[in-house]
Amino acid sequence: MADYCVAYYSKTGTTQDMADRIAEYLNEHDVSTEVKDLTTLNDPAAYRGMILGGPINGMNMAVEYSRHVERLAGKFPPVLGVFAASITYYHGRKMWVNAIEKNVSAAAHVLGSSRWGIFGGRSENPMPAFARWIFGLPKDMPTDTVNWLEIVNWIQGILAELREEPAR
Repeated sequence: MADYCVAYYSKTGTTQDMADRIAEYLNEHDVSTEVKDLTTLNDPAAYRGMILGGPINGMNMAVEYSRHVERLAGKFPPVLGVFAASITYYHGRKMWVNAIEKNVSAAAHVLGSSRWGIFGGRSENPMPAFARWIFGLPKDMPTDTVNWLEIVNWIQGILAELREEPAR
């Protein structure tokens, strides 16, 4: 069993891809890490630390993500960070972006973590005109807005913190 876990909830596979990339990066830097779907995670306390991720739905962490975090409340080891996938994050109106940031920050804070990140998202189809109008999205917005470089930069911060940890 690995020392650390990246646990995620994913609706479309985007958050799972992010979790896989985060764990891969940590493993490449000698931090024993595995990936688990939050829906099947039962014993988070078995790890030294966790990173949690989920998609944004309605400017909040998806209900299913929150439901599984609540189910595991009190069982988490230190939560090193919380990340989210949001297709509207890089192109949406400022008020929506602010709402997403506020809600992801709050989700991290509740778990005792000050580190959080939002890295774009993916959609199989272009956003419908109604959604583009509401969220202030451009008509030619790409269907994949995931920023892999931002994910690497974010995880480098977590890696730096882990390197500062005293050995157990």
